[in-house]
Amino acid sequence: MSGTALLAYSRWHARDGLVRALVPVLIFAGIGGIPIWSLVAQQGLASSVGPGQTHDSLAMIYTQTMELAMTLGAVVLMGGLVADDRERGYFRFLFAAPVVPWQHYLLRFVIGVALYSTCFALVPISFGAALFEVPIVAAVRAAVLYGFLFGSVAMLGGALFNRDGVFLIVVVLVSGMLQQLAKGGMLSRAATVVAWALPPVSVVADVRTSWLAGRPSSGNDLLLVVGYSLGLLASALWIVRRAPLAR
Repeated sequence: MSGTALLAYSRWHARDGLVRALVPVLIFAGIGGIPIWSLVAQQGLASSVGPGQTHDSLAMIYTQTMELAMTLGAVVLMGGLVADDRERGYFRFLFAAPVVPWQHYLLRFVIGVALYSTCFALVPISFGAALFEVPIVAAVRAAVLYGFLFGSVAMLGGALFNRDGVFLIVVVLVSGMLQQLAKGGMLSRAATVVAWALPPVSVVADVRTSWLAGRPSSGNDLLLVVGYSLGLLASALWIVRRAPLAR
């Protein structure tokens, strides 16, 4: 097929994806903005920027809110990417032109993750400009990893079902809960095997924590997240290619 025909969709993917990409920034501003502003207003800018309890409290609020915004933003990122087109019948006219469906959705996926991680940089940049410096590159790297994993789960859900949002939320919640229990030795051997066979939600959180703390992540953990995400994405694209979109 013509690469020009495929790339012609890029600006529309970017326009539609920009709104989703800004969701974590808005979440951070909505959830973290009020407590950060209140603490700074109460304690003063000087004590907020310099070392001390106020600085540490602001750093804790920033980290916790950013992690929440990153997770929720990644959940929103790819919702409906394949499922909405299938459910509403959009694919009937989208692919009337010489565009291969799996390539179309792969392009949309790549643009979505790129926009998400780029827009997420606004969080540490804005916080650092207003108060004190926080890691920017580490936050963006973590956002890329979250977008890749959660987006791949959502892509697979959209390829299988018409309601990919429910699939994504259930998989993320169940995976994270079981893996945390497995870490604490609270599951049977069989249940532990099942827990670690699910998407590595707790592992990607560990990698993010290490990066944000300025520590290198485990190479095996990073390899697991990237490899699992690639497997999910490849499986989703294979289903889109082989299975009928109308079903």
